[in-house]
Amino acid sequence: MGASACRNLGCPTRFVACLLAGAVLCVAPVWAETGAAKNLSAPPEEFLSGALRLPDPARAGVRSSAAMIPVRLEATDSGSWRWCGHLAIDTSDAFSVMLLAPGGQAWDMLLTPPHGEPVNVKSPHGSARMTRRTGAIGLGLASTGEAFTIDTPSAGRWAVCLSASATDVASGGRDGFLMVALQSPYGLYTHLSDYGLVAGRPVGFVGYLYDRRRATAGAPPTLDRLTARITKAEMHIIQPSGVERIAPLRGTGDGVVAGSFRADEAGDYTARIVVRGETIDGAPL
Repeated sequence: MGASACRNLGCPTRFVACLLAGAVLCVAPVWAETGAAKNLSAPPEEFLSGALRLPDPARAGVRSSAAMIPVRLEATDSGSWRWCGHLAIDTSDAFSVMLLAPGGQAWDMLLTPPHGEPVNVKSPHGSARMTRRTGAIGLGLASTGEAFTIDTPSAGRWAVCLSASATDVASGGRDGFLMVALQSPYGLYTHLSDYGLVAGRPVGFVGYLYDRRRATAGAPPTLDRLTARITKAEMHIIQPSGVERIAPLRGTGDGVVAGSFRADEAGDYTARIVVRGETIDGAPL
């Protein structure tokens, strides 16, 4: 469901990474050109020798095998509120979905498998292939949520629709996140291109797919060029002022995507990197 890490040397960076058709959330402080005081602690000889330095950003990235998809219900002609999208499921192993929204417990969720009939996962009858549980959401949120696990899914594009009544939207809002965790053999690795997080300069990101079965701890995962490929990637940026914009990530010719945006404001930025692709067998990723 994501991972976070904080590195307090120089300019700290915190990542929360997710993959589905892949989504990544990153928060990076961007300093003003005048700079901000940073307290570094180390023996004097490390300052003199140059041993004290920031780690290689390519080694300080985040691995991801889950997704956090933003959702916003829209009004329908019938007076209800609704959002629909697709989930790229590339494995027949179990996957789980959880809705994070202030009024989400009152929302309905329909899941439709490829070439199958829709199932209301919140129905008491649900499906024989589905397990339902309620528990703490985590991620620092003082709340609980319902997780629905599909035990033997069909690989392919699953349709998902969320709906709520006008009364529920008025009391709980229409925005939330759909969290998806699956046992895909593929993961998404993302990292900053450098630590030049200064207002007025470009902030860059790099990403690529990797095979989770071959990855080892303590080292960046190896790029997977053989069994999966990225077909589209872009960054959805939210500036400190709340303004949103989209910047493309372009292929570099070796399976890696990279891109940057100009940080016009000092403060915290949120970058959601959306990656779509396919496996060597043509399954959506």
